[in-house]
Amino acid sequence: MKNLVLILLSFFLFSPINAQMYRGAELRTHESFTYGRFETRYKAAWGTGVLSNFFTYNDFTECCDEWNEIDFELLGRYGNDVQTTTITPGQRIHNSHEHLNFSPTDSFYTYAFEWTPDYVAWFVDGEEIYRQTGEHISTLIHNQKMMMNIWAAEWESWVGEWNVELLPFFAYYDWAAYYEYKPGTGDYGTDNNFTLSWRDEFDSYDSDRWGMGTHTFPGNKVLFTTDNVVYKDGMMILCLTDDTNLGYQDKAAPKFLWARVSGSSITAQFTEKVNALDAVEIGKYSITPAKTIQRIELQKDERTVKLFFDELDPDQNYNLIFFGIRDQFETPNTQTYDFINVINNPPLEFPLKINAGSDDPYKGFLADQVWNYDVEYGHMDGHHRKYYHDAVNDTENDSLYQALLEEVVQYKIRVPNGIYSLTLGFADMKYSEQGKRSFDIYVEDTLAIGNLDVVRDFGSKTAKEIEISNISVSDGMLNLYFDNWVSHPIINSIVVEQLATGLEKDKPVIPSKTHLKQNFPNPFNPETKIVFFLESPSFVELDIFDSGGRKIQRLLNTKKNSGRHELKFNSHNMSSGVYFYRLKSHSSNGLFTDYKKMLLLK
Repeated sequence: MKNLVLILLSFFLFSPINAQMYRGAELRTHESFTYGRFETRYKAAWGTGVLSNFFTYNDFTECCDEWNEIDFELLGRYGNDVQTTTITPGQRIHNSHEHLNFSPTDSFYTYAFEWTPDYVAWFVDGEEIYRQTGEHISTLIHNQKMMMNIWAAEWESWVGEWNVELLPFFAYYDWAAYYEYKPGTGDYGTDNNFTLSWRDEFDSYDSDRWGMGTHTFPGNKVLFTTDNVVYKDGMMILCLTDDTNLGYQDKAAPKFLWARVSGSSITAQFTEKVNALDAVEIGKYSITPAKTIQRIELQKDERTVKLFFDELDPDQNYNLIFFGIRDQFETPNTQTYDFINVINNPPLEFPLKINAGSDDPYKGFLADQVWNYDVEYGHMDGHHRKYYHDAVNDTENDSLYQALLEEVVQYKIRVPNGIYSLTLGFADMKYSEQGKRSFDIYVEDTLAIGNLDVVRDFGSKTAKEIEISNISVSDGMLNLYFDNWVSHPIINSIVVEQLATGLEKDKPVIPSKTHLKQNFPNPFNPETKIVFFLESPSFVELDIFDSGGRKIQRLLNTKKNSGRHELKFNSHNMSSGVYFYRLKSHSSNGLFTDYKKMLLLK
C-alpha cells in the first residue's frame, strides 16, 4: 500500500507525542547533502507491522513544496522484497517493490542508492535493482540528511497486522558511508562518478556526525527515543520496544504465533527464533487429542517447526502445547509452556478460481481476501478498484474484468506439493494510453511475465488471459510476486489448475490427469516449446496442422512414460499464420485427444 501519502503527511512535524505506547529509534546526520551515493549494510527487523529504513530526507519547515526524499523501506512482513521510493515537491510519491532472492531479515546485505541530477538508482550488494528517471528527478534538488529508523505504521494493509507479542524488534546496522557525486573524476559507483567522503563503522556514537530522533508523526505507532539507539559489538542497533523495556534487551519468552495442519504434519511458528535443540525435542511437545509425534524439523528461519505424524484427522480440532523452549537472545528467555488451537481448514479444490478484483464471488470464482496465516489464499498489499460503468472488450464476463486488484505486492495460495498451471486475467480499466503502467510478475521466484503493459499489449479495457505452465511447488505455497516499473501492478482473476501431485522427497511426480499445455512463447518465431503430462504410460502421437486442417508435420509417434514431457518445435520452412497441434495418447485409461492453437509471426 502506498498510503505513504497519508503516512508521511506530517513527517516534518517533530513535536513529541507522549501518547504512543511503543518506542522506536532514528539516527540522522547533522549534515545535509545534495547528490551522491549513500550506502549502509544492515539486517532488517522481522515481523508484521514494522519497517527498518535507510533513506535521505529534506528537513523542510512547511509542507510540501520542498519535499525531497529517497527511501529504502524494508517491511518485516516480507521474506524477499524491498520497497524503493522517491517523494518530490507536492508530496508526489514514486515507488516500486523489487523482488529479491533472499530475505532482508535473515542476514546482512549492503543497500545503496545513487542520487544524481539525471537519475536515482537503487542497489543491493552492488547490483542495480531499480532506476528512476524522468521529469520528477529534476525536482530532487534540496539538501537531504542521511537517516535510518525503525517504526511501526498504522496502515495494516501496507505493513501487515501489528502484534505486540512480537516485541521487541531490532534492526542491525554494520556501517554507513557517503560518496560525493564527482562526475568524470570519481573512482566508485556507476561510471566511477562518485568518491568516498566518509564511512562510519559504528564502533561508537559519533555525536559530531549524528543526531538521534525524539519525535513521532501521524500514522506512526511509536515515539522515537535516544534510549533505543544502541552501539554494541561494532554495530548500531535500532530498537522498537514497549515504553518500559527500552534499549537492546529482550525479556519476552517465545510463544506460539500460529499452527496449521497440512496432511499428516503440523507446521507451527514461534514469535521469535528458538533454541535449535529445544525446538526439535519431541518430549517438549504434546497434542490433544493425543497423537504420536514421529519427528520434528526446525525450518531455515529458526522460528518455524514442522511436526510429523503417521496421520491426522482432517475434521479434528487439535491443540498443540510446548514446554520449556528457550529463545536465542544472548541471555535466553524460557517459556514454561504455551498452547494454541491448530488451524485445520479444508484444502482448496481445483481448478481454483479467484475473483482477485473483488471481495464478492462471481460465477464460480471465489471472493478475493487479504492474506493471513489462517486463510488458504489472499493478497498482500493492494486494494480493489471497480469500473462497473465501463464495457470490457473480448469477454462475456464483464463483471470479472471491471473489478481489479491494484498495487498488489504478493499473492499467496496454499496448495499440495505438485505441478500447477496458472491462468491470470487482466484488463486495464484505468488507462487508455500505453506507457502508463508496466510491471513484472514472478512465480515461485522465477520471472514469468516481464514488463507487462496491459494497454500496449492487449488494448485499453480489453480482457486478456495469460497462461503460465509447469509451476513446481515443493513447500506447500504457490507464490506470485509483483514488481512495478511504471505506476502499480494490477490483476483481475486467477485460475489455478493442478497438473500433478507429489514432489515429496524420493517420490515420483504422478500427473493427476493427462493434459496438453499451451505452447510458450505464443506467438512465436521461430521456436516454441510444447509441454504435456501423461497420467500413465501411453503411446503418444503429436502432430502439427495448418489452419485448413492439413497435417504438416508429426513430432512424436512413440511410447512415453507417465509424467511431464517437453519438446521444442522449430518452424523453419513455415510461413506466418495460425497453426494447431494435437496430442493423442493411448493408454490403459483409454484414448485422450486435445488440440491447441498457436500463432507463428515471422
